[in-house]
Order: sequence, then C-alpha cells, then structure tokens
Amino acid sequence: MMGKASCLTGVFAVALGLSAQARAAEIPLPKVSFTAEMHVSVRDRKAIVVKLFNSPTNLRYEFSGRGQRRVILIDRLKKQIFVLDPRAKRYARRRYSVRADLVAQIPPRNPTLEKIGSEKIGKISVVKYQAKGTTAGGAPFNGYIWITAENVIVRIRGFVKNRSGTVRTLIELKKLKVGKIKPDIFQLPADFRLIEAKPKKK
Repeated sequence: MMGKASCLTGVFAVALGLSAQARAAEIPLPKVSFTAEMHVSVRDRKAIVVKLFNSPTNLRYEFSGRGQRRVILIDRLKKQIFVLDPRAKRYARRRYSVRADLVAQIPPRNPTLEKIGSEKIGKISVVKYQAKGTTAGGAPFNGYIWITAENVIVRIRGFVKNRSGTVRTLIELKKLKVGKIKPDIFQLPADFRLIEAKPKKK
C-alpha cells in the first residue's frame, strides 16, 4: 500500500530539489497554511499532479496511481504517517520519515542563492533566485527557484545530474490558496479500518 507513495517521493527526490551570491541555511517550511496542486514534470514528460493541504504542523496530499486514489496524512508534531485507501475505507500506519513529506522535499539542500529580483506569478508576489544545491537524494541541482515571503515555493525549474545524465525538472504550485484549513482535513475518517502490519517471521 505504501509502495506507490514511496515511488512518488522518489520522483520528488529527483525533481527537487538572501543576499547576492550567498550560501543560505536550509529553506524552512512555509509559515502559512495553503492548498494547491503540485505539478511535477521530469524530462518534459506529462506532469504528475498532487493535491496538497499544508499547515505548519500537518500535511495531507492526494494522488492517483494505477486508477486508484491515495491519500497520505502527515503529522509533523506527533511524527505520524497514515496511508489511506479511500475506496476500501482502510488505512495503514507507517513510521515517520521526512522523505514522505513532499513540501519538505521541494527546496534544494545546502542551497547557494543569488537573488535575481521580485516578480509575480499570476497574482502571487515572489522573489526569484538562481539556486545551486542538491536534491533530497544528493544529486547536484542547478536552476531557479521562486519563493514567497511566507516561504511558499511556487516554482522550481532547473537541471538535476544523475547517473543517466542531466534531467530537466519543473515543479509548480497551481491553484494556490493561502489561508486557514479546517483541522478535520488532516484527521483520519472515523469509518476507516486500520490494517495491522503482519508480524515479521523469525
């Protein structure tokens, strides 16, 4: 059940991921709650679309794989992950891992940022930076990043070097809405059944 989610986070790890020419601390998580559609395109292929519901302490994301809808709930404070199967009304617990947190995986690691200027993406005010760093998986990244004053990364475009060569990558948040999110969006549905993990054979 978690296999598709692990595969998806692998795609994001490859895809990524302030003053003039300065090495910055790790870019923190957004300071605000928001909803958005995250579009991820690698090698100019059709984008993977993931629906995000993010607060400073929680994340819910939804995607479809093999004709089935999946939902991941992450509690950053309690260090919990739940993988939901809405069709079967069941869920599984998983050990917390930052690799499952897609919002935390977006920014480059150990970034060097050079401010290019302020601009707008639609109606959203952002600052554009030239960015160098590494992806969550350690691959070199070189490109551009657009970020709001609240640390919401609206777009990343650039190239990632891996064993197969240089990969063109684009991540964009579309239909971005900043504002409060009802807490129940991050809670387990009362009618879902827990799938207990099978004990490991000795």
